[in-house]
Amino acid sequence: MKKAPRRSIWSKLKIALVILGSLLSFGVVGLAFAANQQLKWAEDNLPDLNSKLEKYDRAPSEIVSDDGVVLYREVPERRKIVTGKQIPTMLILATEAAEDKRFMEHDGIDVWALGRILTIAASTGHASQGGSTITMQVVKNATGDTARTMDRKFRQMALATVLERRYSKEQILELYLNQSFYGQGAYGVAAAAQVYFGKDLEDLSIGEMATLARCVRSPTRENPITSPDKAKFNRDVVLKVMREEEYITEEQYQHALKEDLNLRREQIPNLKSGKKEPYFVDYVLSQLRDMEGVRFSEGGYRVETTLDTNMQAAAVEMLRDRIQGYRGSNVNIGAFLCMDNEGRIQVMANSTTYEKSQFNVPAQALLQPGSSFKPFVYATAFETGILSPGGTINNRDYTIRDRGGKRKIRGGGPEDDVPIRTAIAKSYNKAAMWAQKAVGLDNVMATAKTSFDLNHLKPNIETTALGANTVTMLEMAEAYSVFQQRGTRVKPYAIKRIIGPDGTVVKTFTPERQVNAISTSTAAGVDRLRRAGVEEGTGAAASGVENARGKTGTTSDNKDAWFCGYTNRFVGIVWLANETRSKDGRVVRGQMDDVDGRKYAAPTWAKLVGAVVDRFGDIPLDPSDPLAQGREAERRSEESEKSATDDIPTDDRIPYREGGTADAPDTKPLAPAKEELPRDQAPEPPVKRRSQPSAEPMEPNEDAPGNGKYVYATVCADTGQLATSACPNRMRLPFEKGSEPKRVCQLHGGG
Repeated sequence: MKKAPRRSIWSKLKIALVILGSLLSFGVVGLAFAANQQLKWAEDNLPDLNSKLEKYDRAPSEIVSDDGVVLYREVPERRKIVTGKQIPTMLILATEAAEDKRFMEHDGIDVWALGRILTIAASTGHASQGGSTITMQVVKNATGDTARTMDRKFRQMALATVLERRYSKEQILELYLNQSFYGQGAYGVAAAAQVYFGKDLEDLSIGEMATLARCVRSPTRENPITSPDKAKFNRDVVLKVMREEEYITEEQYQHALKEDLNLRREQIPNLKSGKKEPYFVDYVLSQLRDMEGVRFSEGGYRVETTLDTNMQAAAVEMLRDRIQGYRGSNVNIGAFLCMDNEGRIQVMANSTTYEKSQFNVPAQALLQPGSSFKPFVYATAFETGILSPGGTINNRDYTIRDRGGKRKIRGGGPEDDVPIRTAIAKSYNKAAMWAQKAVGLDNVMATAKTSFDLNHLKPNIETTALGANTVTMLEMAEAYSVFQQRGTRVKPYAIKRIIGPDGTVVKTFTPERQVNAISTSTAAGVDRLRRAGVEEGTGAAASGVENARGKTGTTSDNKDAWFCGYTNRFVGIVWLANETRSKDGRVVRGQMDDVDGRKYAAPTWAKLVGAVVDRFGDIPLDPSDPLAQGREAERRSEESEKSATDDIPTDDRIPYREGGTADAPDTKPLAPAKEELPRDQAPEPPVKRRSQPSAEPMEPNEDAPGNGKYVYATVCADTGQLATSACPNRMRLPFEKGSEPKRVCQLHGGG
């Protein structure tokens, strides 16, 4: 039987070519169909684009408080519209050289530039930026579509193609030169010429035109004012292209290269309004600068924040009053940060004035927390099972290495094993060091970073357990939320939502939670011990605030005094210090006279957080919570032991009253002063009366807990979803009505 003849190579090649041709045909047809659909979409959307192009002037961008007060306004009004006849030909050539040298040849899309980008992407595996024509940039500026996706590129290409069909090249260039942002608040090339050089367009030199032409690429970072060297480098790049394209002669090129920038000498008018609550505004602006897709400085944005201006004004006034009363003990600076249980920053107060210093302590200062760091050490020990809240801890002598020698840790308490409850409540230093040794410094550091988000700690500091390390106040607020939230960490945030120039919501911010940062049992154990610290320990001065728990902190030589605490609804951080400046201008931290967290920071915290609770109300503990049941038992026990001292006024707080006036202490009786904090050792600031209130009167908040705004739900500590009977770790938490989880835990059998 004869074998079938083999097909020749030519036959196989013909078959392959037919298949390849068919695939290419299908591909071309598919691409043509997709391109046609994009063009149809562009035809329908261009009229809207036209209306946007005509609106060169945007409304101011604003930052607004939670209670509707405009905190800051920035107006992008440096505009000067010019028509085609007013634009010098050399400026047009410089713009083409800088951004799109084939502008006069293409139909909105530079095929050669796109081909080069695709070739580079295919060879390197990375897509480079670029390829946008002037026409495409007109489209991008008008639509505000800055997403870095292929869909966005295709949309811009389609719109650019349609735009080229309807407008002449001269009209498109006019649009581009009038709407582009050139930095320093200048929109349009004519405004930029005035801002940077103080000249009209016709008076610009070739070098100045080349400088402006390149500004559009990075107007904020590389303009002639913020970065003159980079601006000059960019100018020379444009001049080189202009010479290569023969837009200018060799003589003109050499002359332009030698030009200085010759920026205008007089100060540029400020387009920014004064800042109300400037430290908070600066904090918000720093976040906006790093936010992709938000161009606040270009105008038209409304940024809604979490700050309550009435409470902020009251807190600043009370903080300054307290600092004034402590000046005899060398206290001259302080700060207060308060967020609610959702992470919303409602107070960010500095005792200094913005005119004196723009440094925002709550957000920027790296500080030593002292003993307020100890809860993280004990939490690590409880989490690993090495210690338990009901156990004991060694409080005997502890020796550390110090400058080549050794020294003993001072710390109080008996030289024996002591109950952990007592060690924490009375802040025994030696016990904290033994606890750190038992669990290991590396484990303490790891837990502090991963569970409590303390990211500024320095490694290998043996006395970290005593707070000889570095944190920020924002970090401490987030870290203490872990105890408040039964193991869930809540990140502080200042912006609720951002509304763009066209009225649509650009971004919405919601609470950012890390569920199960530590176990529920560990968090609840530390929480109970933190209450003990307030009821019978170093934080006794804070006991008058409903549901208060917290920890004092004092650093070596009494250079920092802290109280970090919380109620069921709020986390508050207070810091006090003495700062001076050395001869060379450096900030120097001085020693305070017998000032510590117990006698100074805790009463200040009570005053400030007490005012916040008076204003907004606190969240009552769920009656089924074991901590609530324990507190009820404690309350009944305390009531049975009350004596005639109940009638003695001991309230350390000066409430914020009607009209914002700081009045004398209430005569409302509170718990008797604790033995650890004699009243005569807690200095009171003088009561300052103002002829004019510093803030509007604050009425009780109708949305406060107890008025039906909050509901409780039992959730899985691992997922944050509604707990099932199979969930190993469950916790009951308060939620604003409507925000409680709706989905049953999927990890443990939610189905």
